[in-house]
Amino acid sequence: MPTKLRNNIKKKVSEHKRRLRKEARKLSALGVKSSSSSKSKELHIPNLYPFKKKMIEHIQNSKKTEESEKLLRKLENKQK
Repeated sequence: MPTKLRNNIKKKVSEHKRRLRKEARKLSALGVKSSSSSKSKELHIPNLYPFKKKMIEHIQNSKKTEESEKLLRKLENKQK
């Protein structure tokens, strides 16, 4: 690969990354979160796990309670 071509590729890649960072800054200034940060990590439980359904239900219930507690804290802070 000639040096000229290799350098052009590096230049285009760096320019592309710069544009993405600039766009992300604009969106964050507007209060929009990027999709990569909003992805939630799902817990993968193997099918052979003996109490898989109970485990999934427990996790979902704990998430719901955390969300409701968070909402209550927000409301309390707003009232203060």
